[in-house]
Amino acid sequence: MPGRNYSASSEYRYGFNGKENDKDIIGDGNSYDFIGRIYDPRVSRWLSVDPKANKFPYETPYGYVSGNPIIFQDPDGEEKIIVIGGGDNSGKDKNKFFNAGLLQLKNYTASVKAAGNGETVTVLVTMKFVSAQQMKQMRKAVKAIEKETGVKVNINGLHGGHQLTQYINSKDANRGNLSKARQGDQITDISIFGHGYHPTKATGGENDKSRFILPSGIYKGGTGAFEPAHGEPGESMDAAPLTRPEHNKWAWGAAEAVRMNPGAFAANSNFDFYTCNPSTPNAAGLSLTQVVSEVLPTTTVTGMYGRSDYVGIYIGESWLCRQLTDGVRPAQQLPAPGNKSCFSAGECTQGSTNTSERVTYKKGVKQ
Repeated sequence: MPGRNYSASSEYRYGFNGKENDKDIIGDGNSYDFIGRIYDPRVSRWLSVDPKANKFPYETPYGYVSGNPIIFQDPDGEEKIIVIGGGDNSGKDKNKFFNAGLLQLKNYTASVKAAGNGETVTVLVTMKFVSAQQMKQMRKAVKAIEKETGVKVNINGLHGGHQLTQYINSKDANRGNLSKARQGDQITDISIFGHGYHPTKATGGENDKSRFILPSGIYKGGTGAFEPAHGEPGESMDAAPLTRPEHNKWAWGAAEAVRMNPGAFAANSNFDFYTCNPSTPNAAGLSLTQVVSEVLPTTTVTGMYGRSDYVGIYIGESWLCRQLTDGVRPAQQLPAPGNKSCFSAGECTQGSTNTSERVTYKKGVKQ
């Protein structure tokens, strides 16, 4: 741009709240670039209103983080979230959900780096079947991705399915209502990795007595669910859901989905399941992805009709080779379609094969 002069140097270019000093505008140290608006520290004023002012009618549009910059920072973008469903207690590869999630983390941080918008990236680990060694390796892998991309990544633990909903709504796993922090840092992308149950087996599924009401006011029975407690000793997948206390504690299904506040999500956001059966319909034709898309009308929701296959996430090495080194590090591929679960009559008769398919919903409608 004419009149602007920039040369790479070791000079520190950042100031108030970590924002870049844009000295080419009105002199050195006289303006800071907050992406959404420019701040002039000489007069402690913004040169335009807060672009999200309409979400906070009780605040001045020229204010900053409710007048409390000690506690809050104004994010440049929104937030991308990766949910890792703990360790796989039932399979040989205990780290597969971590490793697939780390690959998605590389994808997310690369997109944030390319956009240059400073968007927050957060990894949420459900702490079921997770060892101290796994978390140590996880933090090491995240640190390597941070170093590679220059994008800061937050890691938080979850201790129940309800805490995922609460973090979505408030950026705090211990608070359930939509918060100002979340309204100012909406979710643009979320991916969930882990076990998932068919509607006939799931916590909150067709055979459960839990109830939820869709935004449309229609109840169509329980759906599939994200199930981090799969493999819990003494709690068979075939047992009655009400006899599985650990499953009930950790599961995230339609009953939790309807508790999400749409205000937590940015327009044109994405919600991706890499679990089994989120798009597998119940007897009434309703699936978990459909429920989520109805609750979040501006979000595109995608998930597998049938099983999600983690066997092929590694290229050129086996899960056993990984176990002998640092078992927790990024996979090379995201989970692929497996086979439909075929628990319901006629479920595997769509098309000519029983291969799973990724299904997308918007506003409750299959795309």
